[in-house]
Amino acid sequence: MRILVTGASSDEGRTVIAALLNDGHTVVGLSRTSPGITHERFVWYFMDLSDERYTYAIGNLAKDDPIRIVVHCAPPQYLRAVRDVMAPYTGLIWSGKGFMESGLAPCLVSA
Repeated sequence: MRILVTGASSDEGRTVIAALLNDGHTVVGLSRTSPGITHERFVWYFMDLSDERYTYAIGNLAKDDPIRIVVHCAPPQYLRAVRDVMAPYTGLIWSGKGFMESGLAPCLVSA
């Protein structure tokens, strides 16, 4: 399953990414600084969610290769922008903390 993680360079983002990769998922990470993760199923893109030019580009990541879930680990003030752009492309948008606390990470089935 292909999953997008915003705030990829934050402690929370890196924790979520590690759990998802460990469970066999493909992860797209977005942040202003590199999370320093090297993995064959991980790709990172520079993204400044405070800049609308970048925010609207998020949708382009999902057009050709579907993103099933978005885990938002970036600051909460950017959640609405991410949700508005990604709503047509994905069914689930989680906060990073809520995602990890839900216990859902190990229950996802790779597609």
